[in-house]
Amino acid sequence: GVFIGRTLHEPEYLSVKTVYNVKRGCPRLENCLECPKNAKCDAKKSKCQCLPGFYGPHCEFEVCSKHLNPCLNGARCQLNNASVFYCECLFGFWGDRCQFKDPLAINGGRCPKTWFGHYPLCVPCKCDPAKNNDQDCDKVTGQCYCKPYYYKKEPNSDICLPCKCHFPTGASSLMCDDFTGQCKCKNRIKGRRCTECSRKNEQINRKIGKCETVKYHCPESFHSEVLWPRTSFNTTVTVRCPKGTSGYAQRTCLSDTIFWSEPMLINCTSKRFEYLDDMLSQIESTSLQLNSYLSQQIASYLNNLTSKSLDILYGRDLHITHNLLLRLIEEELKSDVISREYGRTQDKKFIKNIVASSSEILKQDVAKLWLQNYDHEPTIEVLKQVELLDKYGTFYAKSISAGSLMKPFRIDSENI
Repeated sequence: GVFIGRTLHEPEYLSVKTVYNVKRGCPRLENCLECPKNAKCDAKKSKCQCLPGFYGPHCEFEVCSKHLNPCLNGARCQLNNASVFYCECLFGFWGDRCQFKDPLAINGGRCPKTWFGHYPLCVPCKCDPAKNNDQDCDKVTGQCYCKPYYYKKEPNSDICLPCKCHFPTGASSLMCDDFTGQCKCKNRIKGRRCTECSRKNEQINRKIGKCETVKYHCPESFHSEVLWPRTSFNTTVTVRCPKGTSGYAQRTCLSDTIFWSEPMLINCTSKRFEYLDDMLSQIESTSLQLNSYLSQQIASYLNNLTSKSLDILYGRDLHITHNLLLRLIEEELKSDVISREYGRTQDKKFIKNIVASSSEILKQDVAKLWLQNYDHEPTIEVLKQVELLDKYGTFYAKSISAGSLMKPFRIDSENI
């Protein structure tokens, strides 16, 4: 480290035979004579260098001090073994400085609303609000629930129906049982919606919400979505059909022992069926002829309006569906097996729509409508529907064996 002369080219500079670990020039160590507490001398740069975890003109600031904490969103600043800082993020944040928020990390480690699973593996709930489901679901299974004031139509159904509790007149709450739809009735009041008194000769006083005895009349009664007025014995009363339907309904007040008969809603038509009702009238009057396109459209409409419907079927709805199905199948049976004039035998959707609609009107809870609509021959009408379906199945099987491009397939339904 000792030199004579100023440059290598001056004669006074002594040559060195062996040079090992020697650097030209001498560092100015006076800059490192007094380094601050949290610094050390960097001989190469001839200046004080802050120790890891400190910074500032005199290395007086600690990286993890409260007023200089580089970690964000409440994270804790820590120093590792090499005195390099790192951030311990709070739940729901990530990044070198915890600057990013995890959109799923809420609810204390559970998947957020409208998601389910085991965090962080969360997937969206598949609950359809159009079917009156709450958009949230079971956090483990993903099972959907009805939104408030609704209940399950059937145990395994994804459709929810409104409670419609007779509150405050007959029910003590707007809420009902999640699976039965039973409302909480007041004393001596019964019915799913709490619309009837326990005794046949009583009616609910709508002002005070209690049952009162009625003499010489059938009491006011709320049945089948219709409010039937107090009526004299041996009298038939006619009222408008339920809200959302057109037509008139009838009910007879019989005697002081039997009181009310079952309501007759055979002339009630749901608003959603009015278009098909008009179409049926045109077909029956021969002013409208069925063709391939029209048949497929009608079959699709029928399936949409009956299969897994949110609304109940009324008498006229059954009549429209039953007769349109008969017309569609009869028209299909007219087509030649080989030529398949209408081509609908190759349309699986058409066949599935026919079977699905037929299955819905053959359900057990529709039996009462069959009896009311066809009081003389309900069994004959049902058999007519079933026999035509059987013929259509045979017809379709023959069309496949005759060279149809469609392969055989299976259709399952609840009642067929």
